[in-house]
Amino acid sequence: MKLFLFLLLAPFFVVVDQEPGTVKGSLRVNDKNISLRYAYAHLHDNAEGLLDDAERFRVLLTDREVPPNALDGIAFLPVMELAKQGQVQGLMFEMSPDDPNNVVMTLLTPPTKPGQFMIRESISSSDQEIFTDWERTNQLVSGSIERRGAREPGLSDFPAVSYSIKFSAPVFNEPKVTADLKNKTAIDSPQARILSAKADALTKGDFAALTKLSTERANRRNGEAFAMGDAKALQMAKQAGAEMKKSFAKIQRVVERGDRAVVIFANKQWNNFVREGGEWKSDD
Repeated sequence: MKLFLFLLLAPFFVVVDQEPGTVKGSLRVNDKNISLRYAYAHLHDNAEGLLDDAERFRVLLTDREVPPNALDGIAFLPVMELAKQGQVQGLMFEMSPDDPNNVVMTLLTPPTKPGQFMIRESISSSDQEIFTDWERTNQLVSGSIERRGAREPGLSDFPAVSYSIKFSAPVFNEPKVTADLKNKTAIDSPQARILSAKADALTKGDFAALTKLSTERANRRNGEAFAMGDAKALQMAKQAGAEMKKSFAKIQRVVERGDRAVVIFANKQWNNFVREGGEWKSDD
């Protein structure tokens, strides 16, 4: 079995009326035990074409109940934001639906230092099953997984992570695509107009305008980076605005899924948008 460590960060959800699944077992992070109680599973159809897999399957095991659509999205999922804020703890496993022996695990615990990324671990095995008793249908997934971990040598910021878990979870699907705009229609979309206005606000260092164009989550995250009156922040904002203006000509598609959308550029780059208070806003 091979283990590789790497990092990532973390946005927003709507309640869906469906009961979560169940978990038996616990997660241990260094000397702290976390009892896991709720299980969720999610299938992303990759209609945007931004994921490496044709589809992406996610299994979430948590200590507290969360909306199942906390797993919606391409990469920076709402549940990760909840974990950063200390509102949930647990584990998330991501994989190709037909390959549960190549998995990415995300440790959902608050970072120990400001600005620290979440810990992700790639786990693959060719000689034994990562999940025992694995069963998956369109409606349900179940299995068991166990790991006895120690601190990785030379990585003092990475905790020792151990878990022994048995779970059964209902499978939720990514919300259906409600609009797929291309070429000129994409460039004329409300999301693209927000992107253009955001680029202008950044270039001018107009943080008040930027706040109105962004979601609450984005404003919370960007508040530290773009501190009012900070000369370095102004320089960063102008550079970001200039780069954003260049990317505007590279818009290829806008894919909407209800109140969420992504603007897609060349080379699989994208920006997230959320309809908040009836208006589209930038979620990056």
